[in-house]
Amino acid sequence: MKKRLEQNPNDGTGWALLARSYVEIGRHADAVPFYEKAMKLIPDDPQMLADYADALSMLGGRTLAGKPDALIQQALKIDPNHVKALMLAGTVAFDRKEFGQAAQYWERANANLPPDAEGEVRQELLSGIAEAKELAGGKPSMAKAVGGAAPSTKPGGQAVAISGTVSLAPSLAGKGAPTDTLFVFAREMNGPPMPVSIVRATKQDLPFTFRLDDSTSPMPSRKLSDVGTVVIVARLSKSGEATPKSGDLQGISQPMKPGANKITVVIDREIP
Repeated sequence: MKKRLEQNPNDGTGWALLARSYVEIGRHADAVPFYEKAMKLIPDDPQMLADYADALSMLGGRTLAGKPDALIQQALKIDPNHVKALMLAGTVAFDRKEFGQAAQYWERANANLPPDAEGEVRQELLSGIAEAKELAGGKPSMAKAVGGAAPSTKPGGQAVAISGTVSLAPSLAGKGAPTDTLFVFAREMNGPPMPVSIVRATKQDLPFTFRLDDSTSPMPSRKLSDVGTVVIVARLSKSGEATPKSGDLQGISQPMKPGANKITVVIDREIP
């Protein structure tokens, strides 16, 4: 494709596709100059602008401050309902602790998700909205954010994963039904509350052995291998929805880096 584009250098869409192909294999630095070429040729393409912002954030340790934020706002001026740009704008606001604004962006993203969007994407977006609203109301977050985490790399080219076991505290054994849904997910400590990887089971599967990796990411633009420090959340949901509700049972791990294994998460509290 690169040789073809060198013969037809005014194909902005082609440069954007080439840049995206580099992003998909983790070569974000190589993608940037191609996004620059695309931006000069198709500056009014919101998808390209959002993808470029995302690629730049990967190079900057997952921060969207600065040029990525400007690209996101440029994309939203062109298309105020662009889903990826809205999701990224919500992340910018969340990082700034503007939780009410983050919830508004994510609500607009949710309202504009295509009908064929994966159900887990919608549920995790709703979960992020709920937590942003909770924080906007002055209530404590389920996990406090910490800064300065650098993105993880794939050692030796191997897929980065987190594995371990979820168990239920004996004091909660009598609560819930065997068919209650068990969600186990990784959530970035210094990012938005939506999971970067998630699996599901049921209460009757406890103790449950899990593995989280890029293949279980609900959103391709945010994968486990792209982030730094995470916590593992295990939640038993009566409703079957990932959004936390009163009466759900939950446990949260200590912070860790992708690549951790043999961890244990104990579901030991009831959400009030």
